[in-house]
Parts: sequence; C-alpha cells; structure tokens
Amino acid sequence: MVAKLLVAFRAVNDAVLQEVDGGSLAINIRTLRLEKQVTQETLARELFVTRQAVSQWENGLRDPSIDNLIQMKAFFQVSFDRLLS
Repeated sequence: MVAKLLVAFRAVNDAVLQEVDGGSLAINIRTLRLEKQVTQETLARELFVTRQAVSQWENGLRDPSIDNLIQMKAFFQVSFDRLLS
C-alpha cells in the first residue's frame, strides 16, 4: 500500500516524499491526499489555505482549524472518524 502511495505521489508531484513525524491526523491527511492523487498545492487551493499550511499539517507541525477539517471531510468524502483516527 505504501509503495503504491509513493508512486502516486511522485506521479502527481515529482517530489521526494518526506517522512511524516506527526500523529495519525497528519498521516491521514497525507494518505487521503495521495489516494486522491492531488498535490499539496491543489488541496491548499480547495481549502483556501497556503501550500505551506498543508505541509505543516502533514508533518504534524500544526493542526488544521475546525473549518479546515470540515472542508477536508467534504473534499475527501470521508467521515470525521476516518479523518481523525
């Protein structure tokens, strides 16, 4: 599964995937984004935030706001349980 996600990430962004140091929310955001095959930039545009904000969420440096979580739930079409656990 991880290898498939890495291939999808590289196909979308041609960037090196950094190791995630954050908790499960950080991992879930990155995993959902890679499954949907979108870049951080694309997700950022959809949520009206910067690419750096998405990167910080995925690396566990910051947590998204409640409003951002609601937007991500709709964008990824998943439950809050899937997003947060």
